[in-house]
Amino acid sequence: MIFDGEFSADRKWSQRGVSRQLGMSMVPVSEAVRRLEQQGLLQTKSRSGIRLRRLTPERRREMLHFREAIEVQAVHMIVRKKRPSLGKLRRLSRRLSKQLREEKYHEAANTDCEFHCELVKQAGNSLMSERFDELVLSLLSNAAWGDTTITAERESKIPVNHTAIVDALASGGVERAERAVREHIGTSLPE
Repeated sequence: MIFDGEFSADRKWSQRGVSRQLGMSMVPVSEAVRRLEQQGLLQTKSRSGIRLRRLTPERRREMLHFREAIEVQAVHMIVRKKRPSLGKLRRLSRRLSKQLREEKYHEAANTDCEFHCELVKQAGNSLMSERFDELVLSLLSNAAWGDTTITAERESKIPVNHTAIVDALASGGVERAERAVREHIGTSLPE
């Protein structure tokens, strides 16, 4: 519901309303709201409702730098593996290219997130992967995963960047992989 745009920082909603809309009891909805509030995604005020927490530009910049740090560490850990399994990353990269060619931008954004979550998962550190998933959720809920404006120039670079990351991992070149990640994420960082 958050990612479909039903909820925004400009609109309040109630737990009871969400419960009714989802056809669920209040207990799981309350628990989900509590967790999302702990993660900094929601803010609740008694008798005032629930709303998405807005990201300040500074907080967004910090989160994108944190994203970069996690992904750079992930590529270091992947390269250290004797035989990293890169098949899923290659498939996701190809799917992303196809979705962009077909101008399916919403699906491409989801595939992009899936690619980066898989990249971090491939590092084999469950704590790092859990924190990255939380970061992605927070960035996505605030439409801050990256610059969501797709231009012709950016559209042509996105698949190349993902392919460059996978190719660098396959070659075993940690500096090359790190550079590919930094260049790719750098396109999302605000000036």
